[in-house]
Amino acid sequence: MNILVFGDSITQGFYDVECGGWVSRLSTYAQDKTVQNNWEGVNGYIFNLGISGERTTGLRSRFLAEVQARYKNNEDTTVVVAIGINDSIRNELTKENWCPFLDFSQNYDWLITEAKKYGQVITLGLTPIDENILQPIPWFSEYSHYETDRSKYDTEIKRLSTNHGVVHISMNDIFSDKSGPFLVDGLHPNSNGHQLIFQRIKSVLEEMNIL
Repeated sequence: MNILVFGDSITQGFYDVECGGWVSRLSTYAQDKTVQNNWEGVNGYIFNLGISGERTTGLRSRFLAEVQARYKNNEDTTVVVAIGINDSIRNELTKENWCPFLDFSQNYDWLITEAKKYGQVITLGLTPIDENILQPIPWFSEYSHYETDRSKYDTEIKRLSTNHGVVHISMNDIFSDKSGPFLVDGLHPNSNGHQLIFQRIKSVLEEMNIL
């Protein structure tokens, strides 16, 4: 079993100073489970294909090459798509989103369509934000994050997932508090936040007999 995880800086593992992110935690868990089972039913490989700042436009441009480089016909493959938070960023000068909504919808629809050709597909909803800290974004002063935009893009991900009949994992309620306990800067989860994301995704993968 190969699990290919596509996404942005949250997927890449930013600010999980303990374990390197929820994907890294998932990989460590899968490896330990394989050892504990004496290599019976080996859980395969988990590939972290997250890139900081990535949007659906960028992911679409590299998606097929990334998948095909890791795909083997005789191995089960699961593609996890965890992207969209950067698409929803709003330019304060133009009042437009970094990726316009219709373009985002078309890109995401394409990603699911292509991913289904290689195996099971799981989509992740967008993690909560603390917009009070992100207007403007401290490291990106011409842009802001708004909850209304995040929610709109998140809802579209769920709609497309339902239309395609793929598993969708919501993140809307992943943090009990959107402040310090789970978010470093209003956007990126800290180690505690990554742990919660890992636990939710792990439980779904085990229910699907992927792990």
